[in-house]
Amino acid sequence: MAGLSDVRSGREYELTEIVKQRHFVYEGGVSVLSEIKNLHGFSVTIKTGSISGSRGQYISAISDAFKILSSFDFHKGLNKKIIIYLSDHKMVKNIAFMNGENITIFLGSRIKNHMSAAKPSKKSPIVSVKGGVTAGVGRARGIADYMYDVTSRQLFKNPKESAMIKTVVIHEMGHALHEHFHPEIFWDLKRESTAQAYNSCGWINASFDVSQYATTNALEFVAETFTGMALGEKYGKIVANAYSALGGPQ
Repeated sequence: MAGLSDVRSGREYELTEIVKQRHFVYEGGVSVLSEIKNLHGFSVTIKTGSISGSRGQYISAISDAFKILSSFDFHKGLNKKIIIYLSDHKMVKNIAFMNGENITIFLGSRIKNHMSAAKPSKKSPIVSVKGGVTAGVGRARGIADYMYDVTSRQLFKNPKESAMIKTVVIHEMGHALHEHFHPEIFWDLKRESTAQAYNSCGWINASFDVSQYATTNALEFVAETFTGMALGEKYGKIVANAYSALGGPQ
């Protein structure tokens, strides 16, 4: 299991990745800085780069995400600032970084890239021995895509995109909370050499009851399961046991 030095090394690496992503955001200039000291119990700073569409839509969807997360008890012990960068730069990913002090989330243009359920697959999915699905699935559909599907359209508004943004924020917070509460497991799962030892908990089979994206690897299984739980999904014992064994935030 990952020790303190492994955790420290992982978090130091995350800092270098934050700098890289932040560089792309700053290329277009950061136009707006919003510091919300108490967003449903969370301290959140939102930095907006060059984005298309309504900034208000992002802020509203982010607020909705943290309102949902506030219903869990864990947020009371989370004494960290959350910094969210918004940017349409093609190199900015939808990703969360944990450096031990803050939680930094980047939301890029792909946050609005909905993966249609109707997209045909040329090959049958193949489950690998290392976990995850290969071949024939393209970008795997996640719970965010499902939320887009089930949200109704409205005239002059785009609640479907808002639903995706909200769900992606919850998913990325799932990663951050996983690292915060169980860093030793999180960093084990980050390394292929140690991640395979956790396959015995049954997450590979369990992932098919969560989402296609949850089959990618154990970390995405945890984040997707967390997202589903936050949105009210009730999972069976197979999913719950695997999620618990992997240190998923409760």
